[in-house]
Amino acid sequence: MAYTQEDLALAVSHVRKGEAHIRALEENILYFREQGYNTDLPASVLAVFKDVLAEMHEHETAIRADILRQGKKLSPT
Repeated sequence: MAYTQEDLALAVSHVRKGEAHIRALEENILYFREQGYNTDLPASVLAVFKDVLAEMHEHETAIRADILRQGKKLSPT
């Protein structure tokens, strides 16, 4: 599949949203942990989210590489 700049823009948007979501979850988990709540389950879910984010970063990188292989320049994102 030949990726486009639009594909890249969507991937970048998803990565940024994922990063923001993870930051918010980290803050919430820290807050609740400090309040004495058990945060084992949320921390486990957060670990899965971080794994998914790593895959999203890899996909973004693959899209960038494909666009460059096509001889196209990357648009600023």
